Amino acid sequence: QQQQQQQQQQQQHEPLSLTVATPDWDDAEAFVLELGKVPSFALRLELWSFEHSFQEQFVTFETGAVEISRACEIMRQSSRIRRLLALALSVGNYLNAGTARGRADGFSVDSLQHLRNLKAPVPANGVNTLLDFLVQQLERSLPGDLEGAFSEGGEQPVVKAAARHKLDELRTDLDSFKAKSELLMRHAEAPENDETLRLRARRADLRQVRELSPLQSKLTAAQDSYQDLCLWFHEGIGKPARTSDEFFAVWDDFLLAVQSSLAGLEKAKEGKRRASRSVAGSRRLAAAGFKVGPAKAD
Repeated sequence: QQQQQQQQQQQQHEPLSLTVATPDWDDAEAFVLELGKVPSFALRLELWSFEHSFQEQFVTFETGAVEISRACEIMRQSSRIRRLLALALSVGNYLNAGTARGRADGFSVDSLQHLRNLKAPVPANGVNTLLDFLVQQLERSLPGDLEGAFSEGGEQPVVKAAARHKLDELRTDLDSFKAKSELLMRHAEAPENDETLRLRARRADLRQVRELSPLQSKLTAAQDSYQDLCLWFHEGIGKPARTSDEFFAVWDDFLLAVQSSLAGLEKAKEGKRRASRSVAGSRRLAAAGFKVGPAKAD
């Protein structure tokens, strides 16, 4: 009994020992805990994200710069657009003869809509609007030439592609992307990080310097080309110029209207050809002694 009392006294004076059981984590939770042990994990993840999204971002910026520059070039150099605008100006001066607008030497892009809205007094042969008349005259002078505007590499597909991009936003987004990448590289190349991370950051830094700087030059060139195009079309005189996507969208819509006019004229021609063949057939039958008359309803 005395021995039991001594053991109880000894247990009372001994420090309390607690045993904490290790939780049985699920696979996903255990994986996250292991990731937390990786040095500079958040920074490594940002760098990894930058490397894997770089190409997609680069293609977006480069495609916009190239397609806008190409649209500016084709609008300035297109002989079809020059002929169409020259004829429209000539007809407009004729219609406005004797008025203050009758001796114009140019017109704004807003006038393109008027060409479609001005109706013919007596629609005939597929000509319902002033635009239909212009298309008809151009087809007579150079048959089939306007169709080239809608083929691959023609004016309409090129302009349509450019209308997808907002030039101002592309330039702003590229500046922001470049600034964020430079900040990320500085953090990743800090001395306190391990050599593997710093080496990877230096490779990424070299890539963004090598590829993003020329890309900024391409977007700047696209901006200069668009400003020159606006001056050529007197865009922005008296009121703010349209953004690039708005400007090219107006032209895309107009060129599609030209295509619709071409289709209408071709439909009218086909109708006349069918009528001519029918008359010729009737004459041949009559010459052979057959009586030809209108078909009777059942």
